[in-house]
Amino acid sequence: LKLQPTSSQALIATAGIPWGIKPLYGIISDSFPLFGYRRRSYLFVCAVLSIVAHVGLSTKSGTSTAVTVTSLLLVTNLSTAVSDVVIDARVVEMSRLDPVNGANDLQSLSWSMMSMGGIIGSILAGPATDHLGPRMVFALAAIGPILILLFTIYMKEEPVVVSATKQRRHKNRHCWNTAREQSLLLFDSMKAPLVWKSAVWIFLSNAIAPGFHQISFYYMTDVLQFTPEFLGGIGAVGYLFLMLGTVVYHSWFRATPFRSMLYYAQIGLALVSLLDIVLVTRWNLKLGISDQWFVLGDEILTDVVSRLKSMPIFVLCAKLCPPGVEGSLFALLMSTSNCSRSISSYWG
Repeated sequence: LKLQPTSSQALIATAGIPWGIKPLYGIISDSFPLFGYRRRSYLFVCAVLSIVAHVGLSTKSGTSTAVTVTSLLLVTNLSTAVSDVVIDARVVEMSRLDPVNGANDLQSLSWSMMSMGGIIGSILAGPATDHLGPRMVFALAAIGPILILLFTIYMKEEPVVVSATKQRRHKNRHCWNTAREQSLLLFDSMKAPLVWKSAVWIFLSNAIAPGFHQISFYYMTDVLQFTPEFLGGIGAVGYLFLMLGTVVYHSWFRATPFRSMLYYAQIGLALVSLLDIVLVTRWNLKLGISDQWFVLGDEILTDVVSRLKSMPIFVLCAKLCPPGVEGSLFALLMSTSNCSRSISSYWG
C-alpha cells in the first residue's frame, strides 16, 4: 500500500478497535446462546469469519486499497477478540473444578500455549514474508482459524436447555432480560472494592508510563538497520522467555501474595525500561555490547518481568469472576488492560 508511518499507524489502530469493546462480547456470549451453546457456537462462527477474511487478504482485490485492508483486518480482529473472550470465559468455568489451583494451572497452561504459538509465528514470519510475499502469508495464516474450527467441532459443552413451556415468541424477550440481568450483575460485581481497585491498578500500572513500541520499531529498522529475520528472531526469543516467565511463576511464585508480586514486578519493569536510554544514547557500544546483543538481552528481561507481573493479574481476574458473568467480567478487566496500553502508546 506504500503508506506513510502515520497512515499505517492509523490503519492498525482502526483495525484494533474490536479489542477495546470486549465486555460487549462477554455479555452477548453469556446472555444469548447461539444454536443452543454459549461458547462453541461463537467459536465456530468466528473461525469461519476469520478464514474468509484471511482468504480475502490473500487476494489482489482484498489488498488493493487501504479501506479494504482495514475492513478485512477489522473482521480478523473481531473474530479473534470474540474468540479470546469466549475462551477466557471457558477457562474461568473450568478453573472452578479445582478451586485451589485451577485458576493458576489453567492460566499458566493457556498463556504457555500462546507463547509457544508466538515462537513459531515469529520464527516463520520474517522468512515467509521475504520469500512468499504478504498475500501468501495471509493465506497461510488462515490455518489458525481452520484448526480452531476443527477443535470446536469436538469441543464438549453442555447445551443450554430452554424450557418447553416457553413459547418461541418469548425467547428474544427472555434473552434481552438475561442480558439486562448480566449487565446489572456485572455492575454490582464492579462495585466490590476488590474488583474495582484491581481494575484501577491494572489501568494505572500501564497508562501512567508512555509506550514507545512503534518508535522503537522504526528506530531498530531505520537507525540500527535490523533485518526482518533478526526482528523475527527477537520476537521468537521474546515469546520463549514469556513462556519461561509463566513456568517460573507457576513453579515458584504462585503462592506469593498478589500485592508483593505486583509491587516488585512493577519496580522491575521500571528499572528495565531504563535500558532504552542506554540504547538510544549508544552507551551500550561504549560498554562493548553490540546493538543486537543488547536489544536481545533487553527483550529477555522485559518479557520475563512482564510475565511475572501479568500472571498474578490473570489469575486474580479469573478468581474474581462470579458465576454467570465469566465472559463479561474477565473481558472487562482485560479490556481495561488493553485500553491502558493504548493510552500509553498515544502518550508515547
